[in-house]
Amino acid sequence: MTLQELIIAVREVLDDRYVAVGDDSDLLFSDASITRHLNRGERRFCDLTGYLVKEQALVLTPGTSDYSLPANTLRVLSVKYNDRVIYHTTMHSWVSSSYLSPAYDGYTGSIMSYRTDVGSAKSIRFIGKPQAGDTAIMRYHCYPVANMVADTDEPEIPAEWHQALID
Repeated sequence: MTLQELIIAVREVLDDRYVAVGDDSDLLFSDASITRHLNRGERRFCDLTGYLVKEQALVLTPGTSDYSLPANTLRVLSVKYNDRVIYHTTMHSWVSSSYLSPAYDGYTGSIMSYRTDVGSAKSIRFIGKPQAGDTAIMRYHCYPVANMVADTDEPEIPAEWHQALID
């Protein structure tokens, strides 16, 4: 459904129709207000379900462990490094493990795992340093890239869930 179709459907559910006047002066809710709530609903849907999943190739620089995550990232699901799955490491296990401690920053072997800081810096740190020509593919839950603004814009969530935005 397009944004305009969603707005019409919301007006029908709310019984917010053009009555006697035939213009926007008798509406309870403006299009802008409904659009704002639809965009919030789409973000909330992503928060609750984690349904919107994207995949992105990370261009790895030799000797660099820290990389920025996309701004709309909710959580990283998995990372494949040179066609093998690497596992998430918690900060606790990273600090308590002798070979992964922050004091031992000299580890230059192959990437073993990763950890994320999605809360503030939105970054991913690989434990180990990538070599030249290495690739990583990250799957992650995310928010929509952009809000719906134009009448022809459509939600990024799958079409079968558009009715959930109206309800």
